[in-house]
Amino acid sequence: DVKLQASRISHYGSNVWGNISMVLSAGIFTGILQQTKIIDAMADTLVSNIPASMGPHMGLFTAFTSLPFDYFLTNDAYYFGIVPVLAKTAATYGITTAEIARASLVAQGCHLLSPLVASTYLLIGLNGVTLGELTKKALLPSIVSSIVMIVVALATGAFPIAR
Repeated sequence: DVKLQASRISHYGSNVWGNISMVLSAGIFTGILQQTKIIDAMADTLVSNIPASMGPHMGLFTAFTSLPFDYFLTNDAYYFGIVPVLAKTAATYGITTAEIARASLVAQGCHLLSPLVASTYLLIGLNGVTLGELTKKALLPSIVSSIVMIVVALATGAFPIAR
Protein backbone atom coordinates (compact mmCIF):
# COMPACT_ATOMS: atom_id res chain seq x y z
CA ASP A 1 0.00 0.00 0.00
CA VAL A 2 1.55 3.28 -1.12
CA LYS A 3 -0.04 5.31 1.70
CA LEU A 4 1.34 2.93 4.31
CA GLN A 5 4.81 3.10 2.74
CA ALA A 6 4.69 6.92 2.71
CA SER A 7 3.61 6.89 6.34
CA ARG A 8 6.49 4.59 7.34
CA ILE A 9 9.01 6.69 5.40
CA SER A 10 7.73 9.84 7.10
CA HIS A 11 7.84 8.21 10.50
CA TYR A 12 11.34 6.72 10.27
CA GLY A 13 12.84 9.09 7.72
CA SER A 14 13.28 11.90 10.23
CA ASN A 15 15.96 9.81 11.98
CA VAL A 16 18.28 9.92 8.97
CA TRP A 17 18.47 13.71 8.60
CA GLY A 18 21.19 13.99 11.25
CA ASN A 19 23.33 11.39 9.48
CA ILE A 20 22.74 12.93 6.07
CA SER A 21 23.65 16.40 7.29
CA MET A 22 26.77 15.06 9.04
CA VAL A 23 28.03 13.32 5.89
CA LEU A 24 27.31 16.36 3.72
CA SER A 25 28.98 18.64 6.27
CA ALA A 26 32.07 16.41 6.34
CA GLY A 27 32.24 16.60 2.55
CA ILE A 28 31.88 20.38 2.62
CA PHE A 29 34.52 20.62 5.34
CA THR A 30 36.93 18.51 3.28
CA GLY A 31 36.26 20.64 0.21
CA ILE A 32 36.95 23.82 2.16
CA LEU A 33 40.19 22.38 3.55
CA GLN A 34 41.34 21.39 0.07
CA GLN A 35 40.26 24.54 -1.80
CA THR A 36 41.73 26.94 0.76
CA LYS A 37 45.01 24.97 0.73
CA ILE A 38 44.79 24.33 4.49
CA ILE A 39 45.61 20.64 3.91
CA ASP A 40 48.65 21.72 1.89
CA ALA A 41 49.80 23.99 4.73
CA MET A 42 49.35 21.24 7.33
CA ALA A 43 51.20 18.76 5.11
CA ASP A 44 54.04 21.26 4.58
CA THR A 45 54.28 21.67 8.35
CA LEU A 46 54.45 17.89 8.80
CA VAL A 47 57.06 17.53 6.07
CA SER A 48 59.23 20.20 7.66
CA ASN A 49 59.01 18.43 11.04
CA ILE A 50 59.49 14.84 9.87
CA PRO A 51 63.14 13.78 9.60
CA ALA A 52 63.95 13.03 5.96
CA SER A 53 64.91 9.46 6.87
CA MET A 54 61.43 8.82 8.33
CA GLY A 55 59.39 10.28 5.45
CA PRO A 56 59.55 7.20 3.20
CA HIS A 57 57.98 5.18 6.06
CA MET A 58 54.70 7.15 5.97
CA GLY A 59 52.73 4.06 4.86
CA LEU A 60 53.83 2.07 7.87
CA PHE A 61 53.39 5.11 10.13
CA THR A 62 49.83 5.57 8.83
CA ALA A 63 49.00 1.89 9.38
CA PHE A 64 50.17 1.87 12.99
CA THR A 65 48.63 5.23 13.87
CA SER A 66 45.33 4.11 12.37
CA LEU A 67 44.90 1.79 15.37
CA PRO A 68 44.46 4.52 18.01
CA PHE A 69 42.99 7.08 15.59
CA ASP A 70 40.34 4.65 14.34
CA TYR A 71 39.40 3.70 17.88
CA PHE A 72 39.33 7.13 19.51
CA LEU A 73 38.01 9.22 16.59
CA THR A 74 34.96 9.02 14.42
CA ASN A 75 35.40 7.82 10.84
CA ASP A 76 34.64 11.32 9.56
CA ALA A 77 37.27 12.96 11.76
CA TYR A 78 39.92 10.45 10.79
CA TYR A 79 39.20 9.89 7.10
CA PHE A 80 38.18 13.46 6.22
CA GLY A 81 40.50 15.30 8.61
CA ILE A 82 43.69 13.33 9.24
CA VAL A 83 44.13 10.95 6.28
CA PRO A 84 44.14 13.74 3.64
CA VAL A 85 46.96 15.47 5.53
CA LEU A 86 48.90 12.20 5.81
CA ALA A 87 48.32 11.49 2.11
CA LYS A 88 49.52 14.94 1.08
CA THR A 89 52.57 14.56 3.32
CA ALA A 90 53.31 11.07 1.97
CA ALA A 91 53.10 12.34 -1.62
CA THR A 92 56.22 14.37 -0.90
CA TYR A 93 58.04 11.08 -0.38
CA GLY A 94 56.57 9.33 -3.46
CA ILE A 95 53.88 7.39 -1.63
CA THR A 96 50.53 7.42 -3.43
CA THR A 97 47.20 8.43 -1.96
CA ALA A 98 45.90 4.90 -2.61
CA GLU A 99 48.72 3.40 -0.55
CA ILE A 100 47.98 5.73 2.36
CA ALA A 101 44.26 4.96 2.05
CA ARG A 102 44.96 1.23 2.24
CA ALA A 103 47.27 1.75 5.22
CA SER A 104 44.59 3.76 7.02
CA LEU A 105 42.02 0.97 6.71
CA VAL A 106 43.85 -1.76 8.62
CA ALA A 107 42.28 -0.84 11.97
CA GLN A 108 38.62 -0.89 10.98
CA GLY A 109 38.07 -3.89 13.27
CA CYS A 110 39.20 -1.78 16.22
CA HIS A 111 36.97 1.07 15.13
CA LEU A 112 33.87 -1.09 15.36
CA LEU A 113 34.61 -1.61 19.07
CA SER A 114 34.86 2.13 19.69
CA PRO A 115 32.34 3.78 22.01
CA LEU A 116 31.81 6.30 19.19
CA VAL A 117 30.08 3.76 16.92
CA ALA A 118 26.31 3.53 17.27
CA SER A 119 26.12 -0.05 16.02
CA THR A 120 28.36 -1.10 18.91
CA TYR A 121 25.63 -0.08 21.34
CA LEU A 122 23.09 -2.04 19.32
CA LEU A 123 25.41 -5.06 19.43
CA ILE A 124 25.94 -4.93 23.18
CA GLY A 125 22.26 -4.26 23.81
CA LEU A 126 21.17 -7.28 21.79
CA ASN A 127 23.74 -9.49 23.48
CA GLY A 128 23.16 -8.26 27.02
CA VAL A 129 26.77 -7.28 27.70
CA THR A 130 28.39 -3.99 28.68
CA LEU A 131 30.82 -1.97 26.59
CA GLY A 132 33.53 -2.79 29.13
CA GLU A 133 32.93 -6.54 28.77
CA LEU A 134 33.01 -6.28 24.98
CA THR A 135 36.22 -4.26 25.09
CA LYS A 136 37.92 -6.72 27.48
CA LYS A 137 37.09 -9.69 25.25
CA ALA A 138 37.42 -8.25 21.77
CA LEU A 139 39.91 -5.37 21.70
CA LEU A 140 43.11 -7.41 21.99
CA PRO A 141 42.07 -9.91 19.26
CA SER A 142 41.06 -6.96 17.11
CA ILE A 143 44.46 -5.30 17.56
CA VAL A 144 46.20 -8.58 16.76
CA SER A 145 44.12 -9.01 13.60
CA SER A 146 45.00 -5.44 12.58
CA ILE A 147 48.69 -6.17 13.04
CA VAL A 148 48.31 -9.35 10.96
CA MET A 149 46.61 -7.21 8.30
CA ILE A 150 49.57 -4.79 8.39
CA VAL A 151 52.02 -7.68 7.91
CA VAL A 152 49.99 -9.14 5.02
CA ALA A 153 49.61 -5.70 3.42
CA LEU A 154 53.36 -5.16 3.63
CA ALA A 155 54.04 -8.63 2.22
CA THR A 156 51.69 -8.06 -0.71
CA GLY A 157 52.85 -4.52 -1.38
CA ALA A 158 49.49 -2.90 -0.57
CA PHE A 159 51.50 -0.07 0.95
CA PRO A 160 55.27 0.28 1.18
CA ILE A 161 57.54 -0.13 4.17
CA ALA A 162 59.74 2.53 2.64
CA ARG A 163 60.34 4.24 -0.70
